[in-house]
Amino acid sequence: MHSPLTIIVRIGSVANPNVQSEVHIYINSEQMGYFFLMITMYSLASLPLIYVYSFSPRSELIGFINFLVVNFVACFFDTVLAFIALFSQRQSTSTTRVARLTSIVNLIRWVIAVFFPCVNYKRALFNIRLKSNQECISAVNSLMLTNDSATESWMSTHESGIGIQFIIFCIQIFVWSMILILIESGTNIKLGCRRCCNCENDLAETDTRSPLGDVEGAIPQQWNDAHLDEDVRNERRLLREETNLSASSVILVRDLAKRFKKRKEKSLHRRIFTAVDHLNFHVTQRSCFGLLGTYIIRANGAGKTTTFRMLINDLKPTSGEIIINGKDINKKERDLDIGFCPQFDWLINDLTVIEILLLFARLKGLKWSEIPTMCNHMIELFGLDIYETRKIQNLSGGNKRKVSAALAFIANPSLVLLDEPTTGLDAAAKRKLWDVIRAARDAGLTIILTSHSMEECEALCTKIGIMKLGQLMCLGNLQRLKNRFGHGYAVQVKLPLRDIEIFKQELMLTLPGVQIDEQHNGILFCTVPFSSISPAQNYASSNSLRLAHVFDLFHKKKEEKSIESYSITQTTLEQIFIHLSGEDQYINTDEKK
Repeated sequence: MHSPLTIIVRIGSVANPNVQSEVHIYINSEQMGYFFLMITMYSLASLPLIYVYSFSPRSELIGFINFLVVNFVACFFDTVLAFIALFSQRQSTSTTRVARLTSIVNLIRWVIAVFFPCVNYKRALFNIRLKSNQECISAVNSLMLTNDSATESWMSTHESGIGIQFIIFCIQIFVWSMILILIESGTNIKLGCRRCCNCENDLAETDTRSPLGDVEGAIPQQWNDAHLDEDVRNERRLLREETNLSASSVILVRDLAKRFKKRKEKSLHRRIFTAVDHLNFHVTQRSCFGLLGTYIIRANGAGKTTTFRMLINDLKPTSGEIIINGKDINKKERDLDIGFCPQFDWLINDLTVIEILLLFARLKGLKWSEIPTMCNHMIELFGLDIYETRKIQNLSGGNKRKVSAALAFIANPSLVLLDEPTTGLDAAAKRKLWDVIRAARDAGLTIILTSHSMEECEALCTKIGIMKLGQLMCLGNLQRLKNRFGHGYAVQVKLPLRDIEIFKQELMLTLPGVQIDEQHNGILFCTVPFSSISPAQNYASSNSLRLAHVFDLFHKKKEEKSIESYSITQTTLEQIFIHLSGEDQYINTDEKK
């Protein structure tokens, strides 16, 4: 019984124009075995080659398209060379010239077959077809002036066997696999591929070996940090001097920098754009570090997103170190034990909530016996009980954020990075997520948080850094920032609308230097500097007495029924953030507060 893979080849129009021969191939088990052997070898040789292609272009899809195009061109070129050899033999009368041309063409075809598995596979199939029938061999011998024989063994290295193709496949599997291992291990091959081909938003990554020279492209080894804030300088010096600090820190970032080269910029001094410039901080266990970013008008962002991409190893830094749990992530890309909640949800819409939790739990390496308990705990913790069997695409934006946050905390990683996790959540869900983050922090996890909510950072963060133009403008705990950058007390006063203007005049006379920030619906917002004491009052200069004086003033106004209510607080993080968002590029640490 003939195989379904029987291929009918009509030949003989050249060797014997009066005879048509039907050649049936792959009709017995032996031929089928060698046929599938070649398919297997071709697959093993092509898979690492496709993977290598995925690193060179701008995206994996373009890499796959390039792979198809290059292989198609190689096969077409090999076929053209075969026809050149065929017609030269049919037309030429010089045996020496034909032999020389044939040897050159065959050499080129073998070189192409060595580099491209598809060409080698095509030649292997041709040899299997050739060896399957004596009439086929006779026709080819007549066309190509060869002496092939059907008596050769299948693994013969002669033309009618597939031994040479098998050897070439083995070489290709070894070579392309080694190249792939080198790329995956983070050697200079991968760096070169990314430097040459990878770009983002018309910006190309640059490293310390920039073609623009040492001044424009390279980051100097000795970097002057005199313009930085005092606390930021102290942090940098601590990280440079204390070599054992990485062992006691969950994450340590030392002199992290990222530069891009603008492809479309003609001016030499504008080709280099620094997104992150010598960033230094460390976070210990049971801590929550708030990384905030502010920008100025007509400038790029603060560098917060670029920093986050480097922390999760999605973007390679130009220079500097990122050490997580004692491991340099630039040298070790796997088993970093981190969780990540992106700013925009990266979820698989066709999966249900429980399915995506099971998938990520398995990807995190949890044992099968632990996965159901962990997934049920995440569902209960984030309030996803009623959505357990619902597909991701049918969830609201807020519930998708809950799923993204749950995926970040699954398997209890030692470091969790949360990029605006409460975006799209209502007030109740936001408070519940705060409780989860706070409980995780107290349980021993380390969290890095970015948020546009200053209230959120005040409630959760034990350490805060504010970035501007790629550098940290300030660093420390909340009280430290209030003491250093707070100019006074934030006061809110509620009073009748008709009395606001009169009260503002009295307030300015009583507390010289008071700043009226804004007013809305009978509520007056103002800032009372520490030095705002009426000359008629004889108070000491301590802040506590100044605060007592401010309370005394507003309490009297309330007793006189001039105001309805008031509140006095320290400078909020939001006010500090707004202050640091000014047009000055750097903070002058010598300026008197």
